[in-house]
Amino acid sequence: MQNSFDIEIGGYLLTLPARAQISAKVTSRTNHPLDVVSTHWTIALGRFQMRIHVRSNLEGLAGLKRFIDYTTRSDVEVEHISINGIQSVKYGGYELPRTCIDWWFREGNLTLCVKLQSVEFPHTPPTKNEITEHNEIIASIRASKKS
Repeated sequence: MQNSFDIEIGGYLLTLPARAQISAKVTSRTNHPLDVVSTHWTIALGRFQMRIHVRSNLEGLAGLKRFIDYTTRSDVEVEHISINGIQSVKYGGYELPRTCIDWWFREGNLTLCVKLQSVEFPHTPPTKNEITEHNEIIASIRASKKS
């Protein structure tokens, strides 16, 4: 990817196109005993966005299927993949009614959760260039080198 930069989120590095706009929101603390303050990142990519956060208390990659099953009230099949040696799962696509693709990456005890969504609803068909850009970002995900 030309004209790009790297961003580190938790123990992961991603390469983003220079046009990407980044914002972050720190969740507020509640009085719930299991509450964890965390940072949620939004990567704006024009008509699409990636929402990213890191979790250490998920049940690993199996948690994505349980989460999607619960929220959709169905029994989904997730795709098991490996990107740059990091075990991952993927669910979703560019289909109607809205682009929504989830990837969960698990390295050590940290899960990087990435959700790609169209900004507009009900549906934004992606161009070939947009699909290529999204794929390049996902393919760039790698573990940070610890010194």
